[in-house]
Amino acid sequence: MRRPSCLLMIAVAVQSTILAWLLWGRPSGPVPPLPNLSLIDSITASELRQLRDECGSSDDYMSLGSRYFAYGFFPEAAVCHEIACELAPSDARARFEWAFCLSHSGRYDESNKRYYEAIELGSERADCLYFIGQNYLRLDKLEEAKLAFTQAGDLPVARYELQKTAMRESDSPEVLGEVDKELADMRKKYPQSTDTYYLSARLARRMGRLDEASRLLDLADRTTGRLPGPFDIESERLLDVHAEIGLSRQRNSSRRVLESDSEEDENALKDAIQVRWNADDVDVLAELALRRGRMPEAIQLLNQIVDRGGPDMGSLWRLGDGYAMNNQPQEAEKAWLTAIDLGRGNYGDLADLHKGVSQFCASLNRPNEADLQQAEGVKSAGVKALQVGQFDAATKQLRRSTELAPDAPQTWFYLAESLRLQGKQAEAAAAYRRCLTLAPHHGRAIEGAKLNDSSPR
Repeated sequence: MRRPSCLLMIAVAVQSTILAWLLWGRPSGPVPPLPNLSLIDSITASELRQLRDECGSSDDYMSLGSRYFAYGFFPEAAVCHEIACELAPSDARARFEWAFCLSHSGRYDESNKRYYEAIELGSERADCLYFIGQNYLRLDKLEEAKLAFTQAGDLPVARYELQKTAMRESDSPEVLGEVDKELADMRKKYPQSTDTYYLSARLARRMGRLDEASRLLDLADRTTGRLPGPFDIESERLLDVHAEIGLSRQRNSSRRVLESDSEEDENALKDAIQVRWNADDVDVLAELALRRGRMPEAIQLLNQIVDRGGPDMGSLWRLGDGYAMNNQPQEAEKAWLTAIDLGRGNYGDLADLHKGVSQFCASLNRPNEADLQQAEGVKSAGVKALQVGQFDAATKQLRRSTELAPDAPQTWFYLAESLRLQGKQAEAAAAYRRCLTLAPHHGRAIEGAKLNDSSPR
């Protein structure tokens, strides 16, 4: 009888141990969500798992949620921020980020509820109301959206949305007249806002002011800015978060090899490439090989970029440099000319590339081609100056280009544009006429000539 009694005692002890572990030994508190990390690289996945395992405080959950969000795991990010709010119910920033995550998960009504709570806790009222208005627009609740944008006050992006909404709802001359005044004020305060010019042009066209619409579109084409708003702030924050974890952090730090020239950084970059191939990383290694005079290695790496990532101006430009330094002039010229074709519109870089090709042609005793490349380089520098509003410099460069290549219609067009924007109507008209003589169907020159003729004298 003693053996069964002994076994019974052992069984009771084991059960007691299991019960004690269930009651006291298991982790207490909320459990962080775990997304499908197989969708991202192994280095980042490992760091996210470690952050998840170490979560304890509200700040920990907010940090994990931001990192989940930066990698596109929006529902899991929302859960993390919800837990952060449970742990720190008076934290306005946690409530704001929870609302932001919910919006990107398509849970707009719940997102708005959290934005209103964030306002009560002290978050920036105008920013929250702008996001609330955007959520209402996605829910097709136009009146609620208008109220939120109105309550956001002078926030530029909210004012812009109100004008768009007014134009969508009404054709009344009185309403459109008020919108016209608002947009004129916004153009004055934010002269680099492309969207404001485009919306103003749409309004001018609707009101029958076609010449004004053309002028506004012309201004829109020369601006690249955005109205200041909270979405850009959040985007910048999340881009920074993305850059400070996992493979992105390893890449950013290992790219220091161009400054450090250290074998350790070079090997770290090669390890990152092994985990996930990236054209920018390979380009850094190719640049390092060029600097060290390892031309065959540089050429092989740059060809790898072109083959796997697709050709672009930068990689072909450097590939041409590699061929030139490796005494392969035909391959160099082919790569450079293809780079020029792919770089149309990138006038700042084109100016330098044309200059280099011009010098290359001159070294091979091909003066006509050298002059043509020089003309294109000077033209590109002029157009770049024109784009940033340096009209005197633009005019000087473009005149020089017309002297080098007098039969290039596009150069005459840009010269005419530069002169028109300086108010030199007679000189601009002559340049437009020269362009249209060389290219009678040049649409932008025809439109520019009309704008020049209609400008106040």
